[in-house]
Amino acid sequence: MSETSATRRSNWLAAIGYIVLIAFLVGSILFTYRAYRTIQGIANLPNQVERTVKGALAQPTPTVTVLPPAIDQLRPLARLQTEAYFLSTVVDVTIPRGLLEIWPDDYLLLVACGKVTAGVDLKKLTEDDVRVNNGTVIIRLPPAEIFDVFLFEDRDCTYVYRRKEAPLVSPNEVIESEARQQAVESFRQTALDNGILERAQRNAEQEIRRLLQLVGYDQVEFVTSE
Repeated sequence: MSETSATRRSNWLAAIGYIVLIAFLVGSILFTYRAYRTIQGIANLPNQVERTVKGALAQPTPTVTVLPPAIDQLRPLARLQTEAYFLSTVVDVTIPRGLLEIWPDDYLLLVACGKVTAGVDLKKLTEDDVRVNNGTVIIRLPPAEIFDVFLFEDRDCTYVYRRKEAPLVSPNEVIESEARQQAVESFRQTALDNGILERAQRNAEQEIRRLLQLVGYDQVEFVTSE
């Protein structure tokens, strides 16, 4: 009975020994494999660093921005009104009756107020007037001009203050039209004398520069007509 127990004990110890040996061998293999991978990774490290550095130093892909033609942004504006004057005046008109000086002359006093507008007609731009040089738009604008001169027809603003006509004769239908025409011409000349065209030209340049900068043209220059 004791010999059988000793035999079993011997067999059991032998089995444990085999298991320990197998575990040792497996552990050695795993250790060797991991060591190999580590050494291989260290060996490849310079290549990885080189690739990383090259990637960081590589030139970025250039971005190409296509801007719309500058002249196409301006022509739709057509008559670009950039200045307006509000004016008032008093006009007196006398028209002789010429009837052997028997009848007094016709007389009319008109109080008038109105508006004068000015700007730049961009429909007059040609391809030669707008060019782009190294990203800078160079524009030769048409000169500013008077667009409209008109009277306000509000009776509290434009009205006949006084009228004198000869009795017993037909009313003079021309005298008020003459007074109105004189008021319009007075407004036009007053606006010109007070620099409406110069102001309209400057304002047009500012407005066009702002528009072109919105669509991507940072530099805008204006030149005068040759």
